[in-house]
Amino acid sequence: MRTQKSLDAESTAYTHNPAVSTAAVITVAADEDHEWVIDEMDASYDDPTQGAGTLIVSAGGTVIWKRQFDAVNNVGQFTFKRGLSGGSKNEALVITLLAVTGATGSLNANIR
Repeated sequence: MRTQKSLDAESTAYTHNPAVSTAAVITVAADEDHEWVIDEMDASYDDPTQGAGTLIVSAGGTVIWKRQFDAVNNVGQFTFKRGLSGGSKNEALVITLLAVTGATGSLNANIR
């Protein structure tokens, strides 16, 4: 995992709210001149009785960050002061909130 050297780039907000029992996925296409950096993510389910959620970040097809979070208390908020980056230029970034049967997930991320 690396941190981005330049903090000057503006973040873009991404969101995905899929159908029930479907993974929420945010994909940012590869760019030959850009390494993607995540500033913050927020993940939750509409049914707080689900217990735990799993959030996975991949760059170039490699998992660079994975966490389980307490869905009961909606503690699926992650902020990276210097940004989360583990990829390289020309690698796609994929953030996935795993599906939970019977629940609808919501995934938001600020990416630069």
